[in-house]
Amino acid sequence: MNWKNKTISTVTLCSIMLLSSGYAASPQILPTQAQTKSATTSNSPLPKITKSLFNSDKRNILANQELLKITDTHKSTANLTKTLPDLANKSSVALTTPQQLASEETMALLWMRTAAEYRALCYQAYNTALSHIDTAIRNKKPNQRPLAIILDCDETVVSNNNALSQSAANHNGQFSAHWWHDYIGKGSSQALPGASQFLNDVHNKGVAIFYVTNRYAPDNTEATLKNLRHLGFPDVNKEQVLLMTTTGNKQPRFDAVAKNYNIILYMGDNYGDFPLPKATSINSRATVIDKTQTDWGTKYIIFPNPVYGSWVSAISQKYLTLTPQERDFVNKKLLTTNPFL
Repeated sequence: MNWKNKTISTVTLCSIMLLSSGYAASPQILPTQAQTKSATTSNSPLPKITKSLFNSDKRNILANQELLKITDTHKSTANLTKTLPDLANKSSVALTTPQQLASEETMALLWMRTAAEYRALCYQAYNTALSHIDTAIRNKKPNQRPLAIILDCDETVVSNNNALSQSAANHNGQFSAHWWHDYIGKGSSQALPGASQFLNDVHNKGVAIFYVTNRYAPDNTEATLKNLRHLGFPDVNKEQVLLMTTTGNKQPRFDAVAKNYNIILYMGDNYGDFPLPKATSINSRATVIDKTQTDWGTKYIIFPNPVYGSWVSAISQKYLTLTPQERDFVNKKLLTTNPFL
């Protein structure tokens, strides 16, 4: 809309205020047709009720302060129309890709960082795993290979939320290989709620633990071993902490462990943490999950990770390098259509 040649009536301004304060859905507040016609032809100053309307809704304090500042300075609706475009432009500044990604990731990071429900899901995963492990121990035959579990590290037993959140707070949500390299080298990952107790319980039951992670071996091995030991995790050695060397496909490392152990459980936060067929699209991944539904909660234990993972590249192979406009288009398309059709 071109605001320059438009005149905003008192009632129209009040409607804007009501919309910003969340009251527009309440029909009893909206003016009648007669009131609208009367107010439209009036050039009287803004009604005094304006401030009380805004003060009644604390959810929009910032927007209210900006508009109240305008109404105090410009007593007539004619002058107000000249200022509204400036206010609108403040919210239409184009974001860079790192800024846009940080904005997208903020709610997910806050959920993992603050939600009691996230902690509950961690405990639930470990409790479910222990139950399955106890059953496997009871059913083990004397001539069978020793029991083992395979698990991922990041967002499965260790949390990187502090670093991810700090980066997002600094308007960078683009976690590149270089970013991960520098961060992992610091050895500052923290234990997920319940992780240390779970791992030590498994170790004390005589079940071997293998950490199969896609941290890059040449650069991250020593920092990872030191970090896991510092957290009090058991079975932390170069034979049982298997980092990525030439490929991110974990299946060869799974197979190597399976030569000497009976793997009774896989744990992770990402599709690739499990011995599943390769699938890269939204539909193909969902199809595999549906076909293996009886394994989830028994043989496979998955942790929630709404921040990063192969689910992002399933949306678009180049999702993280799209322009902000392209990413916004993809997001809106998936939000408004069924992705499984």
